[in-house]
Amino acid sequence: MFKVFEEIMGNFQAFSNLQLNAPGYAPWMRSDDGKVYCTIVKTIGINPEDVKVALENHVVKIDGATRVNGNEYSVNFAIPLSDTFYERAESINHETRNGLTYITIGLK
Repeated sequence: MFKVFEEIMGNFQAFSNLQLNAPGYAPWMRSDDGKVYCTIVKTIGINPEDVKVALENHVVKIDGATRVNGNEYSVNFAIPLSDTFYERAESINHETRNGLTYITIGLK
């Protein structure tokens, strides 16, 4: 999936003025045709297999934890979606690499 994310990023336009900050996600970006939306979430210190992303109840839920040398690194938050966006969502995918999780949502 990361390769696909890299290939299409050049065609995405940011539609928010948010920055990558607390709670840890970047602005949603939209494909030129408006059928795919992407965001990047900070998941620093968490093993890729420990990151869980789910779309439910009008939110994208991000959850994960990894214990390293007696320290636990974790995330647990939700990105709210509008009713219209949630109703059009058809698929959600994610990939974690280098402390960042790349999330894409495909619309109907």
